[in-house]
Amino acid sequence: LDAMSVGLPVIGTRAGGIAEMIEDGVSGLLVEARNSEALAEAILKLAADKDLRDSLGHGALKRCRDFSKERMVEENIRLYQSLL
Repeated sequence: LDAMSVGLPVIGTRAGGIAEMIEDGVSGLLVEARNSEALAEAILKLAADKDLRDSLGHGALKRCRDFSKERMVEENIRLYQSLL
C-alpha cells in the first residue's frame, strides 16, 4: 500500500491479504505465490510498457482510498454498532 499510495505500479502474489489490496490488471499485477517465472514475466512486462505502468499507478492511487484510516475507522464503528 505504501508504494501504491504514491502512484507506483506494484506486483504482488496471490497470498495472504495481498490479493485483497491489488486488483489484478487495474491497480497492479498479481502472480501465483512461489512462481519465480511468473514474477519475472510480470517485472519484464511492467518494465517494457510505460502505458501499463501509468495505468496501474493511477489505479493504485484510486485503490488506496479503499484502505484509508478514515474508512477503516468508519467500518470498525459500523461493525461494533451492528453487534449491539
